[in-house]
Amino acid sequence: MVKPAATGLLLAGGLVDLGAGRFERADVRVRDSRIETVGALSPEPGENCLDARRRIIVPGLVNAHTHSNEAWLRARFDNLPLETWLVHAYPVGAVRQTPDEVYLRTALVAAEQLRCGTTSVVDCLYEPGGATVDSLAAVVRAYRDTGIRALICLALADRPPRFDRAAVEPVDLVVLDEFRPAPAAAQVESALALAERFHRPAEGISIGLAPAGIHRCGDELLQRAAATGLDLHVHLAETRPQAADAAATGRSLVRRAVDLEFLGPRVHLSHAVWLSPQDIGWLAASGATVVHNPVSNLKFGSGLAPVPELLRHGVPVALGTDGVCSADGQDLLQAVKLAALLHKGSGDPAGWLGAAEAWHMATEAGARPAGDPEGIGRVASGRRADLTLFDLDHPAFLPFGDPLLHLALGAPTSAVSEVLVGGRLVLAGGTLTGLDERVLRHEARLAAAAVEGRNAPARALAGRLAPAAEAYRQATERQALAIDRSLLGGPGEHIAECDGAEHHE
Repeated sequence: MVKPAATGLLLAGGLVDLGAGRFERADVRVRDSRIETVGALSPEPGENCLDARRRIIVPGLVNAHTHSNEAWLRARFDNLPLETWLVHAYPVGAVRQTPDEVYLRTALVAAEQLRCGTTSVVDCLYEPGGATVDSLAAVVRAYRDTGIRALICLALADRPPRFDRAAVEPVDLVVLDEFRPAPAAAQVESALALAERFHRPAEGISIGLAPAGIHRCGDELLQRAAATGLDLHVHLAETRPQAADAAATGRSLVRRAVDLEFLGPRVHLSHAVWLSPQDIGWLAASGATVVHNPVSNLKFGSGLAPVPELLRHGVPVALGTDGVCSADGQDLLQAVKLAALLHKGSGDPAGWLGAAEAWHMATEAGARPAGDPEGIGRVASGRRADLTLFDLDHPAFLPFGDPLLHLALGAPTSAVSEVLVGGRLVLAGGTLTGLDERVLRHEARLAAAAVEGRNAPARALAGRLAPAAEAYRQATERQALAIDRSLLGGPGEHIAECDGAEHHE
């Protein structure tokens, strides 16, 4: 990460987000990478000063769920459910990328996020065959060079994606069966060794674990991961097939996690769409955080996460973009707007979510899954000086109304004027200060083409396997479920409230 400035910095006269929808004119003094004071201040001798009178100063946004490894797959797929998309986006037999390619894809994603006002990211990182010292070093170097703060969670899985094996050609079954995951103990031990080498939270880089999903991991792997004490980032109940498979075993995915004593305050659960009232109660008791990903949930037709119910029961909810391939971008402001608009389906506006809740998800609520609950997410004395400034002269703020509504519902990324991480300007005047973006874009184009060329055999296999993945998905659609989280409703029972009350539609 770019080192913080040695001298202090005064952001003078900005319209400051003080939390809970309150915005006031104030000065913000930054010293030694943290916010020292917020209030009416005068410049000190030798102090750098940034005129912020035409700026809104907000906490740096926290993207609590993405996959930097998807950088090469922007705008590739549409109208694919998750189960079929996974076959194409994460193909069996995908090649391992060189450290230079890993660096470029990570820097590309980090640069985009900084331009969107994001200062902290939770990167659920997948590498074919698992991360290595060289590949993770490249990821860390990219985050340091761009200046963004990152919690990198290393993917673990020992259960393969589901297919209708009867629909797979015998020759392809042989190929499928050749790709066997390493034993649970070996996966966790390897990840722990990497964490010991690269975990440097004081320098803006943290390492966690990412069991790919409760449904993708055996009991031993989940228990070993939980025993490490590291942050755990896990996909949970994203789609109907995942919920249906779990129901067939007699217990939900959340119930299984509870039985394994897997859940806790250091666990963040991405998506969490297909939940029952009982699941929500268990999550509330566990202290785990849910990460809402409205863009990818919509793209895959996965369903509507019960965010209002989660919040009513005290479950912390943060916000994520998901990966470049699953969201076609890294614009967290887009996710904020969707989160503010999606959850207005009930007849009683008193139960709707809006701009305030969505903005909280992208700021203060994101601090816990980012691994720094006391450091980021607020503009307050003692907090890290991770700040995003919006240009009040941008057309999005004309005429000027409620600043919170402007930010959550109408501010484009082009309105982001400056970004600070640890008190150091990492975006200024529309330019990243840590690297040359023109060189990055040129080299990234070449790398993307090279990686795609080497992956041609894996892409061909994916094309043959996709019908088998879709056949499996369609079979689960015929299984009865006691809950319905589909976007437009469907057969079965729909959860109306989280107190256990249900009704038939």
